[in-house]
Amino acid sequence: MFVLPRGSTEWLVAGFIFLVPISWSPFPWNVQWSELVFLLLLLSVSSCSLPSLDLDTLDWAILVFIGTSAVSLINSGDLVASGIELSKLFYLTVLYRTIYAVSRHPEACDRIVGWLAGSAVVAGSIGLTLLAVRMLLGSPLVGVSESILPTIGSVLRLKGTFHSAVFLGNYMSFMAPLVLILGMRGQGSRWRWLSGAVVLLAALFSVSHALIGLMAAILAVYWRSLGFAGHGKLRMAGLAAVLVGFVAVNVVLTVSPRDLSISKAVDPTFEEPSSVYEFSDAGGGAERLTVTMSYNWMSYFLLKRAAWDAFRQHPIAGLGLGQFPEAAESAFQAGRLQEHYRGIADPHSTWFGALAESGILGGVGLCVLWFVSLRQSDALLRRATDGGLVELALLAGFIGLLVNSVNVDAMNFRFLWIGFGLLRGRSHRPSY
Repeated sequence: MFVLPRGSTEWLVAGFIFLVPISWSPFPWNVQWSELVFLLLLLSVSSCSLPSLDLDTLDWAILVFIGTSAVSLINSGDLVASGIELSKLFYLTVLYRTIYAVSRHPEACDRIVGWLAGSAVVAGSIGLTLLAVRMLLGSPLVGVSESILPTIGSVLRLKGTFHSAVFLGNYMSFMAPLVLILGMRGQGSRWRWLSGAVVLLAALFSVSHALIGLMAAILAVYWRSLGFAGHGKLRMAGLAAVLVGFVAVNVVLTVSPRDLSISKAVDPTFEEPSSVYEFSDAGGGAERLTVTMSYNWMSYFLLKRAAWDAFRQHPIAGLGLGQFPEAAESAFQAGRLQEHYRGIADPHSTWFGALAESGILGGVGLCVLWFVSLRQSDALLRRATDGGLVELALLAGFIGLLVNSVNVDAMNFRFLWIGFGLLRGRSHRPSY
């Protein structure tokens, strides 16, 4: 029987965490290098004493999420594809329980937090180095892409070791609070604050809509870490900035203006105004101001519309897990989606994707999971007597991903489920 050396579990956790940002994989079915390490980690944890099967609120919320998603298989036209998607959810649940099994020990939990922050700094440093080399050499380089964005134009976008710039932006949105929290814990350390700058710059140069989630996460850290006295106006200003940014980003992701023209003329069909408060300097009629805008729909909106149409056709249990490509193909055939997106795997939205594939049942299960994770994070933070910095970082990271979840499928992010596992581990601790 193969037995891993004693003490190898935490090193395997560290290896897994540092490999999560690497999306350069030669393996099929989106299997990543980190999964190979996870198999050894699972073996190591299984050979030790496992946590009891007593379930707390977060465990039940995850079971509700998986159960409501699994119901959608009754409508699936491809049970094999749906079964694969369901197996991915089971894998993420096993990941969650494995991280919990390790992080329920206070010292191990603190080390995992440090490794998560360190992995973000390493990934950000690699990305920024690639961007600097790309700008110096001026030639195409892996990890950096040149994109033409509506309104903005041509920009260099950093994706580093990730599959896309948006993936990088969301990863940094979740990890930034951890890095900043460690910086607050080690005040006076230049390296800690430099680490925070690396993470923030990497997120900034991703030039993605995930920056709004990053803003929300940072605001959450500031909101709870400082006292209420003397900071109320600044907090409200930060909240207003996040709300305005959220609305602006979603408007940009909905329509792409092509031309805007404004013309002024006189409409003579109106009679002379009868009120003493009105005046016509043209000797009659009324002045007319005409604003004309030519625009195109953005793919983010079109994919959400395709998901919404699928939900309307199957409102209870949806199309089935992994069946959104069917909705995208139908939208393409109907002339409501360009060919580039026909058969795409998801609508770039956690919520619209859940409604399309799992219906109202899946949507409810998703709401339950997010509500419980946020509520439990907040409850642990309120009960903490050691400052609750880790709990604050987890809460802020969840808030950042929740904001971004409107335009990204967050439920497949492995680092999100690591966060769930850490949250469960912190709630297991008997005292603070």
